[in-house]
Amino acid sequence: LFPRHSLFFSTMNRQQSLASQHRFPILICVILIAGLGFISVNLSSVDSISQQDLQSVEVHRNVSFGKSSKKAKSAMTFEEYNYVAKTPIDRHALPYKCGIFFFYHIACTGGASINKWLIRNKEQNNVTYFTHWGRKPSVEQGFITKMNEHSESLGSNEWKVAHAHGYSFLTNTSEPYLYTWRKMVEGKGCKLIIATVLKDAVGHSISQSKGRFGQNGRYGNMTIDEYLAPLEPQNGDQRLNFLTQLDYLVYNHGPRNTYLVSKEEKVKRAMELLRRHFDIVIYQNHKKFQELVVNITGWKTDDIPHANVYHGQLNYTQRELDKFRRLTYANGDVEFIKAIRLYYGGYLEYLVE
Repeated sequence: LFPRHSLFFSTMNRQQSLASQHRFPILICVILIAGLGFISVNLSSVDSISQQDLQSVEVHRNVSFGKSSKKAKSAMTFEEYNYVAKTPIDRHALPYKCGIFFFYHIACTGGASINKWLIRNKEQNNVTYFTHWGRKPSVEQGFITKMNEHSESLGSNEWKVAHAHGYSFLTNTSEPYLYTWRKMVEGKGCKLIIATVLKDAVGHSISQSKGRFGQNGRYGNMTIDEYLAPLEPQNGDQRLNFLTQLDYLVYNHGPRNTYLVSKEEKVKRAMELLRRHFDIVIYQNHKKFQELVVNITGWKTDDIPHANVYHGQLNYTQRELDKFRRLTYANGDVEFIKAIRLYYGGYLEYLVE
């Protein structure tokens, strides 16, 4: 690595023997120290957030933080809010004595079963529960107002549940509220736990079609090609007939990909939101989800039930299935779930041992 004429080893003849004996141990030490420093810097920067970092994702935002509504409290700009970064769940502090469990329910991931289970805890564990979702953009402002009240009134020895679903919360454009709620809750010595569940990308796209093409389909004579057309790359900003997991996480039912960013940028933004704010991200494992929640909250509860289960049959041609696969990939969902499985594989195992 170092030629004999280099500054490192250009010494008098009587020193060359000694240098040759030590050059490789010295080199190894230098490399190890530099490597450890590099790893340390990168690991320490994984969850570090600055105002510049936050502003760098403005390309993905299509609503100004300065806009507000009469119903919403605390409309914020970047200059007006102070963020509180997510911290790891401390196994030695479990169960936390108080907090808010915020479940971000992505459609067709088994979220209805989890929500039913969370509702049961109202009676079983004296937990305050609220949900506010629907099919209109105005729903979000009602959810934000309720979540503000939920956070402000949280007692020092109670758990509350917030269930977010259709139009409840648009993570991409309303991200500052997540920082504010964490600051409000954890400033009381409690814990904000934000959680979601995901599943196989192509399987999710197919399962979304059951309401339209299943035995009890409700939406007329639309063809598969028409149904999937908004997923074509050139239609990246169109409203979908259904929502993939990637689009649901980033945009919910709000405006979709207004700036026509690439699928890679969408995946990057989704992972950024998860890494910054979500404490529990589970891939196809409701049992692990339940065990984590019970260990964190101390709830005494039954198993998660099965709800909203489709018992019909879906029949597609090979061409139609191939189109589901191709367009789910083109939208970025396959890469998104690969990233989820890589980043969150073995995630939080220290809490369920």
